[in-house]
Amino acid sequence: MKIDIIDIGFGNINSVKNWLDQLELEVTRVTHPENLTSEMCVLPGVGSAGPYMERLNASGFTEAIKYHVLKGRRLLGICLGCQILFDHSDEDGGTKLLSILRGKVERLDGNQNHNGWENLDIAVNSFKFKGYWGRGCHSSKQFLRGRAFYNHEYAVLNNDQCDYSTRLSSNLRKYTGLLIKDNVAGAQFHPEKSQLFGI
Repeated sequence: MKIDIIDIGFGNINSVKNWLDQLELEVTRVTHPENLTSEMCVLPGVGSAGPYMERLNASGFTEAIKYHVLKGRRLLGICLGCQILFDHSDEDGGTKLLSILRGKVERLDGNQNHNGWENLDIAVNSFKFKGYWGRGCHSSKQFLRGRAFYNHEYAVLNNDQCDYSTRLSSNLRKYTGLLIKDNVAGAQFHPEKSQLFGI
């Protein structure tokens, strides 16, 4: 499988590429929207929503990402890249996002930082695979259990009807930690930093 990583000069590009290289996938860093041609693209993110969206808009990637999804190709958003998939973020005084999924991003309750490891259990048979993500499932296990690494201050309040969605943690239940809708997936945690579970 060929995978494009969107590279607008923000975030953890090298970590994401190294993570995907472990799976021996053909990975390309894409710096121009016209080169976004693979079956799947990854939208990584470390930083804040305002400057990130400014860079996406200025580079022409905003429309390229939406077209990629419209054509039925897969998209994975990681951390800020997951948040960017929604309508609006309260970060940076309010930021308009991609509106691929319905919902908003807000500061975590109590203005806390959510940094560290959380246990995450995924019932594999609860995924409504429609061919998109099923081909990527490398496990015959009924449950995927492990620890996911988080590092963020803002999180998603999901208002969309997803094929799969799980809460952020037992203490932050109203926020979304992982979701899948059709050909779009978002992970608030960092799979590239979550060791074997992330893979």
